Formats: sequence, C-alpha cells, structure tokens
Amino acid sequence: MMRTIYEKAYEVAIWLGIECHCSDLAFEFLYGVLEREDAEAWTQNILTDLTFEVFLIALCRLLIRSYWNRIWILQEVFSARKKTVYCGSNSISWNGLIKAIDYI
Repeated sequence: MMRTIYEKAYEVAIWLGIECHCSDLAFEFLYGVLEREDAEAWTQNILTDLTFEVFLIALCRLLIRSYWNRIWILQEVFSARKKTVYCGSNSISWNGLIKAIDYI
C-alpha cells in the first residue's frame, strides 16, 4: 500500500533530520558542484585542497545518517515522481543530489 501512496504523491519529502555534523557544509558543497558549468573540473581543482577534505567529510556524515539504513526508503525513492531531500533548513532535489554525487 505504501508504494501506491508514494506513486500518487505530488512530492515526497526525504527528511534527514536537524542540522548537525557539518550538514550546512555538505549542502554548500553540493550546491557548489551543481552551480558550476564545469563541475567536474571544479572538483578536480580542489582535490588537493584541504577544503575538499572538509567538505567531503561533511558530505559523508550526511550520507551515513540513519535514514539511509532504512529498507523502506527504496519505495520512497523509486516510486515517487518528485523527491526533495531536507536537512534542517537546507534542501536539494533528489536529482540534484544524485547529479552532484556523480560529479564527485
């Protein structure tokens, strides 16, 4: 029944929780990747920079939150037409998240 609910929903909100563990930095990094025309070159340029390590740690902390360990998220992610990921006051579209991670 949940699959049907997700399929019929206009949008599914993926809530990762409150801002903590540098989640603001993770979103800043994701936004930075998406806003650049040549995101791949941009990420390559900062690979040797300490800033990249800080951002990458923040992103890893975001991606190891307990939400990602739940089996039922598969229904949410694959059944919903539109998905937005929220963490505190930050948000990013599901497609934006995937695109940014692909670049990284």
